[in-house]
Amino acid sequence: MSGNLVAAVPLTEVMGVTGTPEERLWAMLAHLLVFIVLIVSCSAPLIQFLPPAVIYFAYRDRSQFVAFHALQSLLFQLLISLLSFLFIAVTVITCGLALLVLAPAIVVLWIVELVFIVLASLRSYNGELYEYPFAGQWARNILGI
Repeated sequence: MSGNLVAAVPLTEVMGVTGTPEERLWAMLAHLLVFIVLIVSCSAPLIQFLPPAVIYFAYRDRSQFVAFHALQSLLFQLLISLLSFLFIAVTVITCGLALLVLAPAIVVLWIVELVFIVLASLRSYNGELYEYPFAGQWARNILGI
């Protein structure tokens, strides 16, 4: 990845296959369903990680391609949830004063999250091993790829 935080690597370089159409669909859904849940639930940080978790546990023994995309989506959403809870805690501790600084940061975080979700959805559907910042390498290490 040579210093890039975000990279799309052709799957043939890593795993020797591009994934079947069904695998590419489920890999895309591991990312895209998060987007749908975020819109429907008004960004509730407690449930946004559920779709990739369900897909990961359903496919972890059947498809390394789907497992990778679902696991990194899960890890990325857990990181986003952690940041959201941190922002809330800082706001409560400062009796709301931090909200002046954190409100724009939260908006930027949501926009960045949505951009990454859309990119990951499109690239995984094209059979690429797309990586989120931080979560992609973490997922690779967990899965051993």
